[in-house]
Amino acid sequence: MAIPWSGAFAAEIYFEGFPGKDWRRLDVTSRMQALSLDGMTVYIGGTIEAGDTDQLKDIHALVPIHTLHISSPGGLVAEAVKLAKFADTYAISVETEYRFQCEHGSKSSNYPADGQCGCASACALIWLAAPVRRGDDVRIHRPYFAKTEFAALDDAEAQSAYTAAIGQVRAMLSARGYSGEFMTRLFNTPREKAERIRREESDTLPVDTALDELASARCYGDRAENLAAYHAHKEKLKDVSRMVKSLRASLPGDVILGELAKDDYYGPILRDLEKAEREQTALETAIRDLEPVQRTFNSCKAEERRKVSLRRSGERLSPQLRAKLEKFAGLVSLNADLATLVPSDPDTGAPLAMYTEEMTALRAELAAHLPPGIWRYVTGQD
Repeated sequence: MAIPWSGAFAAEIYFEGFPGKDWRRLDVTSRMQALSLDGMTVYIGGTIEAGDTDQLKDIHALVPIHTLHISSPGGLVAEAVKLAKFADTYAISVETEYRFQCEHGSKSSNYPADGQCGCASACALIWLAAPVRRGDDVRIHRPYFAKTEFAALDDAEAQSAYTAAIGQVRAMLSARGYSGEFMTRLFNTPREKAERIRREESDTLPVDTALDELASARCYGDRAENLAAYHAHKEKLKDVSRMVKSLRASLPGDVILGELAKDDYYGPILRDLEKAEREQTALETAIRDLEPVQRTFNSCKAEERRKVSLRRSGERLSPQLRAKLEKFAGLVSLNADLATLVPSDPDTGAPLAMYTEEMTALRAELAAHLPPGIWRYVTGQD
């Protein structure tokens, strides 16, 4: 029984770079620009409903999806499970906003300003099950159904529907490596007490370890020693920072430090604090110096994961066809701009157009060589 987990509005799906425009309603130029890419990020907003995964599969047949950005309050559990399986099959990264973006109104400019920020409920399942994930404004709670539909069921139907939903969620998360403790926490959390995934927790959640190790192996190069040092310093800094905080709390706040240094009890504490603060500063400097190495490594891994996703998906169009599609889109756009500025020839009254012979040749070549489904989408027939 397809009962929504939460939410009330259908999901909206957008191509990267075309905010606020449903992928099925783009103009011809935008369609060609999108299809000239070797892969793309797709944005989903609103409630997850039946058919959303099929839409993504339709897009994926046109141009490979390597990243799914999702901002949603939830939706159908069954659809979320299907969508998560789709992402896993093609090693598609799943991302949502970071908490600071939602709190300070700095969401991605690619997504409509009035859209949902962050990922909750059934959306959180997709994020949790992803082979690669980014963002951290994620809220989890046990499944709940749209109250009107759920309340209308008899006792046995309600019990059956809820048990089935729990079973789907448990099976998917268990297959991804989530602990029984985590799932107990999820199922014991009511919606009115939805928990945010803690920032430090998000780095420890299960991932596709084979994919992660493959990307790491291809990106280590001569960085391994520096990367190990960076993480060792980060861990050491946590311990030293805790020590500094504890030592500071042990000292009175209204006494001159020079006098404390002479005190038999506080003097040793003050000297330990000064030593710990020097170590803290040294560690912060070392980490700052190594951060470019870590950033480069992270960027390399992200690109390697993107390449894996594209290889799993397969090439839709050759680089040559994509280049011609991009060129044709540019010419169409140029003529559209020209028609806006000067609708017709002042002398003859005929519509103005540029590069007409080249456009005619390109159109004929694209019509002959593009797969039928892609050509129908380009020309607005789908």
